[in-house]
Order: sequence, then structure tokens, then C-alpha cells
Amino acid sequence: YTRCLYFFKKRGVITMNIAENIKTKRIAKSFTQLELANLVGVSQVAIAKFENGSKIPNLVTGYHIAKALECSLDELVGKEV
Repeated sequence: YTRCLYFFKKRGVITMNIAENIKTKRIAKSFTQLELANLVGVSQVAIAKFENGSKIPNLVTGYHIAKALECSLDELVGKEV
């Protein structure tokens, strides 16, 4: 039970790191959600969900987001590089 709670707590932290980082980096690049979505190949709604933390991008989508925002996947998830 404790292990499950730890996992979900950590997942929540990771989700918020990705969400905050996508939004912060998108704004720093002066992209709208729609512009980023077009670069990545997803809908504007998907970018909005990634930014509010209700969805986590899969690895391929995360790669394309990182590439569009000119950062690494490590930076996107908040890992120090």
C-alpha cells in the first residue's frame, strides 16, 4: 500500500514538472498552443491537457515536444542535466 502511494505521489510530481515545463518553455519560445501542436503533430487540445497535467505525453510525443522547444527530454521532465 505504501509503495503504491509513493508511486502515485511521484507520478504527480513528474506530471506537474512536465506540465509546467512544457508551458514555460512554450511561452519562452513565443509559441501558442496551436503553433506547438502543429509542430508536434497533435491537437491544440492535447497540448492544453499536457500543460494542465491531465495527460502525460508518450515518449514519441515527448520527443517531438522537446525537439520543437529545443530542449532535451530530461529538461522536459525536470531532471537536472
